[in-house]
Amino acid sequence: FEEVVKISNSPKLSTNWIMGELSAELNNENLKNDNASLQSKIGSYTQEDLNLIESKARFKYGLIKEGEYFFKINRAIKTEPLAENDSATL
Repeated sequence: FEEVVKISNSPKLSTNWIMGELSAELNNENLKNDNASLQSKIGSYTQEDLNLIESKARFKYGLIKEGEYFFKINRAIKTEPLAENDSATL
């Protein structure tokens, strides 16, 4: 700090410059940490999950592709699997 003040002849200007540089460096480190966290989360998703996330984002921002449908699920109902037999019909 003292060396910077000697060069600038202004303690206030020197303080502002140093604090600005420190703040910028801390922000860069925080962004690197955030990016690393996001990369690890994204890496854990299956391709199916990523496709669903992409589809939901396109729907939210009105970017549905031509010919694409978006289905919104209101609730899921758990049922027992049906047994197949010869008399089953649709």
